[in-house]
Amino acid sequence: MLVKQKKKNKYTTMFRPQPYKVINVRYSRVIAQRGDHVITRNVSHFKKFSGAYRETVPNPESEDDITIAAPQAGQDNDQDIEDRYPLRANRGVPPDFYGR
Repeated sequence: MLVKQKKKNKYTTMFRPQPYKVINVRYSRVIAQRGDHVITRNVSHFKKFSGAYRETVPNPESEDDITIAAPQAGQDNDQDIEDRYPLRANRGVPPDFYGR
């Protein structure tokens, strides 16, 4: 589960990126744990996390240490976008209201 966090600036995410493991749920109260840190919050402060949970979450020392894998040469990433968003065939054509 992801836990809500306070907004520090407009770039702050709504939820902490490190997932917590749910220990106990009673009515609307949730007890969650990550490492040695245990928190108790209302269920409205949590969001379901669909990724894999890792007990130890690596923390980079600075933002410069984060690396993002670049696409390999020869891969066509534009194909994924075309499959997700179909183009409208009738764009730019006025509607035929009077059946001409």
